[in-house]
Amino acid sequence: MGDVDEAIVRSFAPLRRLRRLSDALPAPAVVAVGLSPADFQLACGESRAVRAGASGRPWYVVPGRGVLGVYDDRGAGSVARTAWAVVGRCVGTSFRGRGALEVHGLLPDGATEARVVRQNAESVEFIARQNVFDVLVTGNDVSELPEVVEFVRDGKRHRVDVPGANKDMFNCNTPGTRFF
Repeated sequence: MGDVDEAIVRSFAPLRRLRRLSDALPAPAVVAVGLSPADFQLACGESRAVRAGASGRPWYVVPGRGVLGVYDDRGAGSVARTAWAVVGRCVGTSFRGRGALEVHGLLPDGATEARVVRQNAESVEFIARQNVFDVLVTGNDVSELPEVVEFVRDGKRHRVDVPGANKDMFNCNTPGTRFF
């Protein structure tokens, strides 16, 4: 896999299988990867397609030199450095309309009991299929916004802050806005 960190390949099952034609990134995702900082050096030619979470939409795991990205077929996504990706700290959000925030990201192999915890302590459980998750969290006030992603790995509970979940979500009406 070229310049891709071995730690990333060991931690994410989709990268350990042979690449198929269906793994090629669609145009919106290629554009999004192209907008990433040059030092990310994402390898579009090494991407792997997976079906994720509630949406069932295709997502693409995109490795690079020292980083790992995840992008959906519309170009929404997140990138994390290797040290963060292998411990489950690759979490991003996309605004999907007033009071609707899609939380997405990557969980490493072995992660279980995954959920998004709202600011009011209620939770939304999810399954990270092939390491990728996307969860649409809706709410009518700030207390219903997502606060953290929690999961268990190696017997320890991990908590990762959800970016972009604040009161400004209720004042914005343009779906597709990305927060990192």
